[in-house]
Amino acid sequence: ATAAPAVTAPATTDDDEPADKPAEEPKPALEPGAVTEIVAPLAGTIMPLSKVDDPVFSTGVVGQGAGISPADGKTIVVTAPAAGTLAVAPDSGHAYGITLDSGVEILIHVGLDTVNLEGQGFDVKVSQGDRVSEGQELVRVDRSVIEQAGYPLTTPVLVTNTASFASVEVVGGDSVEPGQALIKVTAPEA
Repeated sequence: ATAAPAVTAPATTDDDEPADKPAEEPKPALEPGAVTEIVAPLAGTIMPLSKVDDPVFSTGVVGQGAGISPADGKTIVVTAPAAGTLAVAPDSGHAYGITLDSGVEILIHVGLDTVNLEGQGFDVKVSQGDRVSEGQELVRVDRSVIEQAGYPLTTPVLVTNTASFASVEVVGGDSVEPGQALIKVTAPEA
């Protein structure tokens, strides 16, 4: 038996594809050895994921990252940490899955068990499929509604495609402001 030849990507695109579709380039964060920082989507105190009081997040099964206990204030403002497309944005406003242009996929889950509020206290600014830019508001949350319902405000920020990276590390200090580095992902070497 002869070995099958190695499969390589063709140098030209197939005639079936639209002419305006570029050849598939690896996303910047997925380039061998690339290091990409993800900034915080809200102000607050950083906690290790293991301290988040929900095993879905604390065990890392959804992805690695950090929890943020939102800073004091009546309203919690959650922003996009980088440009990308909203893959998940339920009407309830409690969670946002963003495929960043860099190739990193993140989940921002505002509070724990807050899906049960069915959108109460969440002023949602975006919809699934929307393009977002870094710093763009995703949602404004009325802190008192979540507190009165008895739900924790802890907001996990996770890299859901953790398996694509050699490492996912929390790089922020004790507290963080929107736009400050929170997570660093490193792609595997070639």
